[in-house]
Amino acid sequence: MPELERATSRSSVVVWVLGGGVLGVFLFVSAAGLYARQLAHNQSLALERQKRIGSALHQDHDVNHQFPVSSYSFDGLPLHSIQTALLPHLNQQPLYKTLDQSQPWNAPANAAATSAAIAEFINPADGLPTTKNGAGTAHFVGNARLFVPFQRVWIGHIYDGTSSTMAFGEIGHGVEPWARPGTERHLTQGMKGGESQFGRSNGKGGNILMVDGQVRWIAAETSPLVLSALSTHNGGENIEETIKASSEPATPPPPPLPNIRLGYIYRNPENRVDFIPLGFKQDRISFWKTKEQPPAVRVLLQNIGVGELRVTGVSATEGVGVEWLSAPKVDLLKPRELAILKVSPLDPKTFRRGHCVIKTDDPKNPEISMEIE
Repeated sequence: MPELERATSRSSVVVWVLGGGVLGVFLFVSAAGLYARQLAHNQSLALERQKRIGSALHQDHDVNHQFPVSSYSFDGLPLHSIQTALLPHLNQQPLYKTLDQSQPWNAPANAAATSAAIAEFINPADGLPTTKNGAGTAHFVGNARLFVPFQRVWIGHIYDGTSSTMAFGEIGHGVEPWARPGTERHLTQGMKGGESQFGRSNGKGGNILMVDGQVRWIAAETSPLVLSALSTHNGGENIEETIKASSEPATPPPPPLPNIRLGYIYRNPENRVDFIPLGFKQDRISFWKTKEQPPAVRVLLQNIGVGELRVTGVSATEGVGVEWLSAPKVDLLKPRELAILKVSPLDPKTFRRGHCVIKTDDPKNPEISMEIE
């Protein structure tokens, strides 16, 4: 009998061990299946949210007859983002109405509204933070070569085709508040999810939203030539031919991006701020065309390169006054940052002609020379 009891006991142990192992495998498989389903759901949700952003862009375009851009005051003060302009078209009209558009996005009066986490701006597929310093963040940001401050772009300007031009894309690092203007990025920096790049944090690539509302997966190893073609709206590239060319040996690199955007801004008869581009070599600007009183010209200088831009000095001929607006002194512009230099005659009655020079550390344009009349 003792031998039978010991045998029965050993059999019970074996059954319990086998049963426990089967249960463990079952639970592991169930958990893996649940994780896979949740991952697929999150990726589907991320796609849907990008498409809703695309729909909102077109709705805003229908209302304003142009795509929204990050807004700045006439003195260069950062006001509001593209995402803010999309709120009314994302069922966020009540929140949008609480924002004081005349004050900067981070003004105390706007703190309550900008603290909200907006579902359409959140990418559930990447687990990124939904707040930063108390403000809701955006995991989808705009194409810096399409959405340019003080520049109007509408459907008719998309010469390369809406299905071939990028509008928004996923980011994996460096998330910023959705209300902050100027968070757009250059697609030519890559799709590996870095601080200044598009793409998910795993470095494998990411989805981008095209202007026509389609969402396309772009792999991290995509050729810079193709990325450059996707980012421009009037570059004249044929995407299919560019993709074919990029797969051939000795592919030429894309043309380098300019580092500086230069022009002057003024209020038009509709009280909108217009941008007039300037050249870098002895361009001529007129105080009187801007119709500002007292006479003045507001020169916009923006860093559209990928590195820091240093302004090493400003000089003007006698009788011309210069003043940096929105900052007492501008000596360093980070990527996408802009500054406005107010140039004005000291005595409008006697002024006839003058000269202004902006010096930078950009090897292509170390001196920006302007003749003023």
